Order: sequence, then structure tokens, then C-alpha cells
Amino acid sequence: MRLDPQEITLYEGDDLPGFAAVLEDNAGNALDLTTADAVYIQIRHPDGAVTEDELTITGAVSGTVTYDWTGVQTRTWGAGVHDITARAAYPADAVIAPADRNCRLIIRPEIGNV
Repeated sequence: MRLDPQEITLYEGDDLPGFAAVLEDNAGNALDLTTADAVYIQIRHPDGAVTEDELTITGAVSGTVTYDWTGVQTRTWGAGVHDITARAAYPADAVIAPADRNCRLIIRPEIGNV
């Protein structure tokens, strides 16, 4: 499964843009989330800690998901490169994205704190 977009850049304290992505299979087709129990975002931070939270499915057939992080989260997570994956949980299995490429959240130092 793949995750598109590839990269998002924010400043510490930003809450926009939020995360919006299309989950795709390895052939590039939208992943059908109609029977998924839930879809989760997993963010691995530069210090190795992982944040996991539930994504909002905004288009089950089109594989579209969103997540609204907060300014408090992006400030707490801190500047650096954070790797993003998504996990779709189905009744019989789970699928992880991306399987073949990274999606990164780049958080830059808050303006005035550089």
C-alpha cells in the first residue's frame, strides 16, 4: 500500500495544512476502505518516539483520509523530519502504507526561534 503525498512542511506551532492523503495499493489504485474497521496515522519522530492516532476516512471507496494535527502537537514534536505511515485495519488483516516509499512531515523551527 502506498501513501500520497510524499512530503508536508510546517513550522512548529502550525496546525495547517492538515494531513490529507489517498491510500493506494502497490499498483497505484485507490485502496477501498469500505470494510476497514479504522485507519491510523503513525508518526515516527526524530527521537524514535511514535505517535499513533485515528485518521478520518473522508472517501472510503477513493481511499481518502485526513488528519488535523494541532499547533500544540507540532510544537511538542519539534523541528526535524518525521516519518509518516498509515495502517488500515480490516477484520482479517492490517495493511501498512507506505510499503515502497516514505511520506515525511518536515517541521521547521518556529519563526522567531531560529
